[in-house]
Amino acid sequence: MNPYSKLTDYMRTQSKAVAGYDMVRAVVTRVSPIAVQIGEVEIGDNIYCNPALTLGLNPAAISTEETELKACLNSFYSAFKLSVGDTVLVQQVRDAGQGNFFFIVCKAVEV
Repeated sequence: MNPYSKLTDYMRTQSKAVAGYDMVRAVVTRVSPIAVQIGEVEIGDNIYCNPALTLGLNPAAISTEETELKACLNSFYSAFKLSVGDTVLVQQVRDAGQGNFFFIVCKAVEV
C-alpha cells in the first residue's frame, strides 16, 4: 500500500473528529422561538443566529412621506429577515459536556 494513501486516510479521519459536522441546508419551521428542520428532524433547542434575522421589524409602519425610502427599507429588511419556509445554512458544533449547538450562518435564496 502506498504510504501516502495511509497518511491521507489518517488525515481524513482526524479532520472529521476535530472539525465536526458539515454545514447543512435547513428550513425554518418556526420564527419565535426559532426552529429549523434538517432532513426529517426539527431542532428548536441550542440555536444561535445573528439577531438581525429575528428583529421582527415592520418597515411599512415607519411614518415617513419618503415612499422610496420606505420601499428600500422594506426590500432590504425582507432580504434578510427569517420567515417560515426560508432556507438557511446551519453549522452544527459539538461542545464537550454541553451537547450540540446549531448556528444559523445565513439565509440563502435560489438565484
